[in-house]
Amino acid sequence: MSDFYPARLGAVTRRQFLGIAGAGAFLLAGDEGLNVGKEMWAQERAWAEAEADNGSFLRDHARTFRNVAIGASFAPEQWRASESGDEAALPGLRWAVEELGLRQIRLGLRWQRTESRRGVVDLGAYRPFLDYAFGKGLELCLNLGPIRTFRWPEEHLPAWASEVELPPSGATVREGSPLAAAAADYHRRLLDALTSEYGRSALASVAIVQVENEPFYRMRTHHWRLDREYVANRVAEARAAFPASRVLVTSAARLDFGPVRDLFVDLMARDAGLRDGRLLLGFDYHYKTPLRDSFPIIRYTDPITFARVGYQTCAEKRDEARRLGYGIEVTEGQAEPNGYLTQPGNSARHFRFMLLRCAESVLDASRPSVIRVWGIEEMAKKALAGRATAEHEAMFDLMRRLNGAA
Repeated sequence: MSDFYPARLGAVTRRQFLGIAGAGAFLLAGDEGLNVGKEMWAQERAWAEAEADNGSFLRDHARTFRNVAIGASFAPEQWRASESGDEAALPGLRWAVEELGLRQIRLGLRWQRTESRRGVVDLGAYRPFLDYAFGKGLELCLNLGPIRTFRWPEEHLPAWASEVELPPSGATVREGSPLAAAAADYHRRLLDALTSEYGRSALASVAIVQVENEPFYRMRTHHWRLDREYVANRVAEARAAFPASRVLVTSAARLDFGPVRDLFVDLMARDAGLRDGRLLLGFDYHYKTPLRDSFPIIRYTDPITFARVGYQTCAEKRDEARRLGYGIEVTEGQAEPNGYLTQPGNSARHFRFMLLRCAESVLDASRPSVIRVWGIEEMAKKALAGRATAEHEAMFDLMRRLNGAA
């Protein structure tokens, strides 16, 4: 599809389709139906307004973006499969920081790379990136795992984990189980290694720590879900090493809103230091995926508009965040192709649409927040190789402007 919506759906025009879908949304179920109808029209409006050039777009939405910074989720491993490895990844990070003005960077430490030999933690694979981030004074977010760190397949277990009794597919990984025990042991060793190598003064500059990525979402590799008690205990361990850092827990769009809320209530009851904005909900926004595109009607909505029947809306989540005292960020804002859906990451209009949807419907406009670009690695590769198109340059320009680096 060259457009976010089809020009025609059979004999039905786009406008007619939106009207029919909106009417259906009102019939869906009370407040939920109202939300779907409202968000479908907001989605349509955002898509229309994203057609503007960067200057007009920013003038029209100056209030929307006044408290929004652009950051990135950065994985050095994106260079490893087909290129020269980590030595090529560091220039990519430098480019994102120094050319685009991105200072809020999320970096994941994968278990399989930091403890390839059981009981021996080696930070060598990530040392150049950590050194650079600390040296530049970046607002670093460390995704510590241990079981899940971002980027497919998410569960980056070391080879020796085959010696551990793994849960069956579809199980919940519970605290005290063999895998949870091995992960907890590694997590403590990782925190000790970070403290020993960098010292508490350097670690105090880490803005955010994240244990596990999307812990309550059943990833397609093992279809595991992580137990709340297990996650809460890893948060407590991370807090001991990073007492000044905020704590991030991510949700697959709206799908994990309920479990994350329950975790936050539990954490704030255990640790008063996590109240008043020390906890962050990370919203992962992937609007163009083959899975979503496989559903006949849902394919025309984004994950803000529709998740599943009965799930909390983004507006409800913002109200809850103000009431309970936690923050919200967009941890993964899709700007990268996914399979045959090549527009994200290659279309400036799609990029503007993603930013506008997230800023308007996910974030609290009254509070400083961040949208972390998902796909910055591919953008860096294109820019450094001289393969960036005019569309890419427009996306780069927009990030510079939003971060005041233009």
